[in-house]
Amino acid sequence: MSEAQNLRIHMLKSLLCIAILVFVAISLVSATGIIIDTAHHHPGDDFESSNHGISKTEPVTIEPPLKVAWTHDLSCPYPDPSWIPSISVIADGAIYLGKGGIKAIDANTGKILWNIDLDADPRGNDWDLGYNEGILYALNSPIIYALDAKTGKVLWRKEYTNIGGTPVILGNTLYAVTPDDRYVFAIDTANGNLEWKYELNLTEFGTGGRNYYSLSIPAVSEDIVVFQFRASHSSYTGPPVAIEPGEPEPELGETITKEGLIALNAKTGEVVWQYAYAGEIHLFKPFSYKDLVYTIPDYGAIIALSIESGEEVWEAEIGDWAVIAAVEEGKLFVDSNKPPLILNADTGEILNEYPDSKLSFSSSAITDGFIYSTSRNKIQVFDSNTGELVWTGDAIKGYDASAPTLYNDRLYLTSTDGKLYAFEHGVEPFAIKTIHIYLATFAILFMLCAIAYKNGFISKLRIKNKVLNGIIIGAVPFILIAISLLYILIVEDYYHGGVGEGIALGLGLGFVFSLIAAVIAGILGGVFGYVSRKE
Repeated sequence: MSEAQNLRIHMLKSLLCIAILVFVAISLVSATGIIIDTAHHHPGDDFESSNHGISKTEPVTIEPPLKVAWTHDLSCPYPDPSWIPSISVIADGAIYLGKGGIKAIDANTGKILWNIDLDADPRGNDWDLGYNEGILYALNSPIIYALDAKTGKVLWRKEYTNIGGTPVILGNTLYAVTPDDRYVFAIDTANGNLEWKYELNLTEFGTGGRNYYSLSIPAVSEDIVVFQFRASHSSYTGPPVAIEPGEPEPELGETITKEGLIALNAKTGEVVWQYAYAGEIHLFKPFSYKDLVYTIPDYGAIIALSIESGEEVWEAEIGDWAVIAAVEEGKLFVDSNKPPLILNADTGEILNEYPDSKLSFSSSAITDGFIYSTSRNKIQVFDSNTGELVWTGDAIKGYDASAPTLYNDRLYLTSTDGKLYAFEHGVEPFAIKTIHIYLATFAILFMLCAIAYKNGFISKLRIKNKVLNGIIIGAVPFILIAISLLYILIVEDYYHGGVGEGIALGLGLGFVFSLIAAVIAGILGGVFGYVSRKE
């Protein structure tokens, strides 16, 4: 072979090695390092998500992608999603939980600030919490506590029969109801003394029989307290009789049910107006905004009433059913059997709807640019203008999670794995979670190769054609990389309900680049085999 031919072969070898190294690097980077952030910067508005709507807080500017900032162990894993403790309050840099006593956790570090067990009735040690100006209010029928939010020190303690549900605080007054009875309380936040008490009495029910009552969490404005009620009366069959103690109750007959809204004067507890529903629906919390109160008189409609007079201002027919999730900044956020939509809070006009989106406002935290939602063990982020899914993350280790809460540029939630999670803007490092699956696969492949070698299959497959050998040697490594990336994507998606959107895209790009590299390396290998074959 001449010197010129040797030089050409040497150059082709060098070129092939460089090409292989470049394409290997591209494939590996594509598989493990590319995270595509499809989101754009949209400064958030003054929102904070909660179980009962959206409340004002400091501006939230968090944007996807998200990574875990810290986790806090709450307990052993919860076997049932209904056992997950919700985040009741986040204020002044602390997260407050009311399940199994009352716990305050530092929102920046996840470290415990204080944890106390208070006396409660036999139904359990779960507390409904409210916060106002450095004081945490805890309700668990029949007890209400006021605690110093910084230290957990008890400031005062009072008892009110059957009181419960999330307290609503405005000014110096705490408003609470009896969820399964007929009373509304206005309580002085300074000392727990009763300012006034309202009792729901429906004279048309009569006396002989049994009455049932349910009251919603109230919506409170400066002058008016509005709540939804449901009251039913079942009369006794036969002539009225006096029931002596220990005697069986007579058989109950027809049941009469009344539902609607009642508005009370916030200072005196006197009835200002009433609004009756035509049929029976679920008990929903009414929402108020400026001079309007919003409610659902039947499953498919939303109405806005004047909060001062109870007169109807507008009505919107939504569909077969509708649920108000929140009202803020002139927008009414509504879930329905149709796509989720946003209404103009002043007119009822549809501002936006998401025909192809799977988001739900009821389990979301909303900013001006994004809607953060949980779906089983994944966080999903939607564009608030289009409803398009822009990012998905699956760093939650439990199989289900609570609705998210936003506070000071972080997202917080609790999970069935017994942890409280804090997420912040950033990229999670890629980590193979199902390592045992890959080890088992490697063992099986190793065993098959050993069997093939022992039985002489490898020697039988030897190919003497140098061009074909070059193509195979050049292309096969990249084909194996492509198959491996595709396999990782399939396994991770199957065992973990989907990989993060950025990582999935990275694996997909790695698969495509590896196939392209296989074609190029195969061509180069074939050329090298051609020029190096014996004359």
